[in-house]
Amino acid sequence: MSFINTILKSFSLVLFSDKREIGLVFLIAVFVGNPLQASMGLLSVILNYLIFSILSNNKKLVRDGFLTFNALLIGLALGHYLGFNWLSFLLLLFSIPLNVLLTLALQTHLTNSLGLPYLALPFVLVTWVILGISNSLNFKINGMETVFNSQSLPIPYAIKLFFINLGSVFFMPNPIVGLVAALGLILSSVMGTLLAVLGFYIGTALFIVVGGNPLILQHKILGFNYFLTMMALGGYFLVPTFRAFELGLIGVMLAVGIGEALPIFTFGLPPLAGPFVFVTLLILYVLKWAQIKGIQGIYPVPLDKVDIPERNLRSHILLEMTRKIPHRTRFTLPFFGKWMVTQGIDGRFTHQGAYRFAYDFESVDDNGRTFRNYGLNLADYFSYGLPIRAPAPAKVIRTRNDVVDNKPPSINPHDNWGNFVLLEHNKGEYTKIAHLMRGGIKVIPGDTLERGAVIGFCGNSGRSPKPHIHIQLQYEPVIGGATRELLFSSYVRKEGNIETLINHGVPKEGEILRTLQDVPEIQKFFPFVNGSRWVYETRGFNYKKTVWEVKQSQGIIWIEENGLRIYIERDPGAIRLSPETYPSRPT
Repeated sequence: MSFINTILKSFSLVLFSDKREIGLVFLIAVFVGNPLQASMGLLSVILNYLIFSILSNNKKLVRDGFLTFNALLIGLALGHYLGFNWLSFLLLLFSIPLNVLLTLALQTHLTNSLGLPYLALPFVLVTWVILGISNSLNFKINGMETVFNSQSLPIPYAIKLFFINLGSVFFMPNPIVGLVAALGLILSSVMGTLLAVLGFYIGTALFIVVGGNPLILQHKILGFNYFLTMMALGGYFLVPTFRAFELGLIGVMLAVGIGEALPIFTFGLPPLAGPFVFVTLLILYVLKWAQIKGIQGIYPVPLDKVDIPERNLRSHILLEMTRKIPHRTRFTLPFFGKWMVTQGIDGRFTHQGAYRFAYDFESVDDNGRTFRNYGLNLADYFSYGLPIRAPAPAKVIRTRNDVVDNKPPSINPHDNWGNFVLLEHNKGEYTKIAHLMRGGIKVIPGDTLERGAVIGFCGNSGRSPKPHIHIQLQYEPVIGGATRELLFSSYVRKEGNIETLINHGVPKEGEILRTLQDVPEIQKFFPFVNGSRWVYETRGFNYKKTVWEVKQSQGIIWIEENGLRIYIERDPGAIRLSPETYPSRPT
């Protein structure tokens, strides 16, 4: 069953779908178009699947077709350009180790490290190598021959041109193949289909404006780059908004230009999916890593949450509708001492999309440094081994305690959260604290915790290049759940020599914070001993003397002056004052 699943999803992923039913439609389309060429693509998937099943540690990526859809495209491209013969079979065998190694390398360094999809990059590079070998050995590379005559579909040429280019995604520039593929695309996503149509015709119009002949798009595998770029940027890897559509237009324009220029740099080899891949990766990289300020309406979708545009939009709307709803639980910082926010909300590294409302904290010294010496050892970091505390009363839902701590600056891309504790505070209010020290977690599922209880120690497990903690508030008790806005209560923000008490706020990246329990001046000022008095005097023309007295009854503490009461609530790391008029009682 896993093997069939891989084959079908390898077909569906070509047009951004992860549904096996859609993959079946695409498989039928290519076998209708050219059974021999389709067999070449299927053989490539099977052979690569066998190798990936042995070499890859991530069986889910293999099972879901993410590691094999490029192999499908390689097989289909070789079947198209070289035909179904002994030469193409030998070159297909040569392509397997090259594709496997390149895909695994890109998965590790581009996807796991940079958080970017590698798209069809392995296919493009491997196919260029194979066609380059064929050229150097003077083997004939076929043109755009098709099984069906382009006149076999009695529809206007402009519409037929779209179907031809849709079929060209599978290297079958055949309107019948494109028509069947269009059916699968519509079943997958109406919005995705609309983006494909708009991307293709806008790209074709630009191609004609710069002097191109639309017939070239029929006889060169080129036009599909336009709609793939629009689909990727307009709704699949970005939430479909008007600004994302604008970015898609820019991407299509660049794809048109690069499509014309690439053969110059590839010594006459076809551009394949190069324009789509290079433009999309460049734009996604800039959005993620270039720290461009002021971009509104652009919302990247986390790679593990990429879906059809309709679902991306629905998830985003639900998130935006609920993210500002105040949480009922009052959260305090999960540590003592001075810590810096090293990545905050909308952080450029990992706090994006559904994971945008999260914080990374690192302990700092008096100079704001996070480590001593060169920071090459875990013990160099001030955070490492410090106790981490429950940010509010909670029940422990889930823990993990067996992930090895990384030696800086290496990361563990396979266990993203490392060691973690998932806590339940209220309905729809769950906190997850991650990257804790291996073997250091002090709680187990089912434990009931008071605020400030030690849950573990700061570590460097999972996808963490240096010791720190990651904390997020989420709606569901699941690992990797969508985050919601998290505000902390009763902490002190340090700015130079100035310390400011924050009653309720959102820590910003770069701020240095500590809890009230770490501020001796505040603890001295608020002893709240029953019967103690504070006397305040204002001198000058308007002399006034005020006496506040601390009183306590039945566990309730308040300070009183001339019938005015202020009720006090204290717990670890927090003090809350509630004004009431005597003789009202607190609720």
